[in-house]
Amino acid sequence: MLTFVARQYLRWVHRRSSAADADPRAAQEHLHRRIGRALRGTRVAELQDARIWDSLDRYRRYVRTTSYADHEALIADAMGGEPRVGVFERSATTAFGHSSTSKKYVPFTRAHIAGFRGLQADVLADLVVRRDLPQVLSSPSLVVQGSLELARSHGVLSGYSSAVMVERTPWLLKRRLLPSQADLQIPDLDARAAQIGRALLERRPRVLTGMPEFVVGVLRTLLDRPDAERVREALRAIDVYAWSGMSLGPYRAFFDEHLAPGCKLFDVVSATEGAIGIQAERLGVYRPALARSLLLFANVDDPTDRRFAWELLEGRDYEILLGSFAGLHGYRVGDRVRVVSAKPLRFELLPRAVDVDATWALLGAASTDFCAYLDPSTRALRLLVEGSEPPAIAAIAELAARLGASDASVKLVGVGRIARAAVALTLRGVVKLPRLHSRPDVQAIVEAYA
Repeated sequence: MLTFVARQYLRWVHRRSSAADADPRAAQEHLHRRIGRALRGTRVAELQDARIWDSLDRYRRYVRTTSYADHEALIADAMGGEPRVGVFERSATTAFGHSSTSKKYVPFTRAHIAGFRGLQADVLADLVVRRDLPQVLSSPSLVVQGSLELARSHGVLSGYSSAVMVERTPWLLKRRLLPSQADLQIPDLDARAAQIGRALLERRPRVLTGMPEFVVGVLRTLLDRPDAERVREALRAIDVYAWSGMSLGPYRAFFDEHLAPGCKLFDVVSATEGAIGIQAERLGVYRPALARSLLLFANVDDPTDRRFAWELLEGRDYEILLGSFAGLHGYRVGDRVRVVSAKPLRFELLPRAVDVDATWALLGAASTDFCAYLDPSTRALRLLVEGSEPPAIAAIAELAARLGASDASVKLVGVGRIARAAVALTLRGVVKLPRLHSRPDVQAIVEAYA
């Protein structure tokens, strides 16, 4: 009975999501009105011209482009003691999340959390209704993630955004997530992997989720243990893998080998500040999350040229200026998109630093993973590459030229070592593997584990 009710609800969600895709202006006008009402009378609203809530056209004209620095003082005030009323919503905001790349905290107001729950419903509706994958409802989901840190102080919850969302997930949904959140916070890597492995073998989930490098790092660890054959057997039952906003790159071969034949791969793009897009016709192409975030796009060649979803031009690149119930508007999340279809709107996500797929292809077929460190003082490139033989000299030279490196060196490491290093980084608060970075402390950890 419960499954029947859930499917009926998801059919309604799917119709609403499809309507937003077909009529983006109506969806954004509706969301614009809702956010305007939610922010009225809050301190964060004072950062913007009140005229932005008159209409979408006035929003485009008068919204002030913001970054984290514009909200930092308000966030610090709201997090710094007893919960403050009226900062980001008219009641007190009691949860704050940070992204996988930095500790820039974002207010998780009740409405903001509801928006992310709505995105989760959109994803489930797409999988169950449009893609006919009922196992997403009937099977538990195995979560393979870095340490989901959380802290509480003066009644305020803060931590990695995914951890905040899991903590705020209703019990009925949380009980389907394997292993428990406490297991995913175990500070010992071997003990954490053991709990994940136990959940995999005992519950036999058909759905897998988590950042690709962590999934591969943990699963390779489990496949090195005495019960590897049982692990392989359990993995072959997983026929849906969902993750968020990252290229599978060199990990695609691992999933093809170990998960069920024809396993459905599903990707969603979201920032801590709000939803951006949901996978459309194929991997790497997304439709905008128009029912969940107020999306304004700035032409990368002319930032004064601001457009809404229905005004974008095919083949052009745009920067995303996001608005959400967190009170962040005209917010530069750092992501850019390339429009592949204007009507209906479909886009590709452009890489922020290094194109994983292009770099992996450049390094050659013998490479199974890589991590690049650019020394901030010498501009020397240190490249860690998994594989049996080093990349061609010409490939290394081309990558160094792309990154503006003065010199380059290569260290070969064993297959799976970089993914395992990514898991180890979570103990130091690094939630996402830095494919290209300039942090000596992070590089020392990567090299130690790789």
